[in-house]
Amino acid sequence: MERDPRYKAVKLMVEKGEITVFNEMFRIIPKSVVAADLGKQNIRFTMLMNRIDRFTLKDLFLLGKFFDLDERMIFELAYQQYLQQKARKSD
Repeated sequence: MERDPRYKAVKLMVEKGEITVFNEMFRIIPKSVVAADLGKQNIRFTMLMNRIDRFTLKDLFLLGKFFDLDERMIFELAYQQYLQQKARKSD
């Protein structure tokens, strides 16, 4: 099965530093597309996006494969998202 071409666009933007946080990827590719490819319902995927710490490493690394990003890079994007969400909670 051929992946949506927007996955490659996201990869290029990550490599250029235009995307630095996990949820920014979904400005380019709809979360519904990614959720379906991951085998999750859109509502569940949205919940995970809103609580990034609830993603499993297995799911994050699989997402990394979709975007052709290595494990460290997808984890770094998720970590930056975690820091943003943590900061919002403490406000």
